[in-house]
Amino acid sequence: FNNPLRAAEDLYTREPLILTWENAERVIEEAQQDLSTVFGSSQENLDIGITGALELVDVDGPVVVVRLSGTFWHSSDRLEPRVDNYIRKRIPEVVDVEFAPPLEGGDAGGAEPTFA
Repeated sequence: FNNPLRAAEDLYTREPLILTWENAERVIEEAQQDLSTVFGSSQENLDIGITGALELVDVDGPVVVVRLSGTFWHSSDRLEPRVDNYIRKRIPEVVDVEFAPPLEGGDAGGAEPTFA
């Protein structure tokens, strides 16, 4: 989805999912596509250095833990609530989305997120 309005509309009309590891992974992949303006999900974003990624870290009861890495267009104050809302709308059993700290080591998958 490259149209943010359509992505938002689809978020509210899609069938809710039950909370499983597989569904959490699926929703994270969907979020990266549907919220493509903040993630490095399109060639246009990649061309200007937006390389943001979202990774599933854990599912702990009704809590989903994710990690951000890469470069994002928006600040974490704007990005994290959008990701939280997206996941909780798609999987209503989720009561909280926690953001894990970046991995140490500085590789592409674990580099601390930056905000353009």
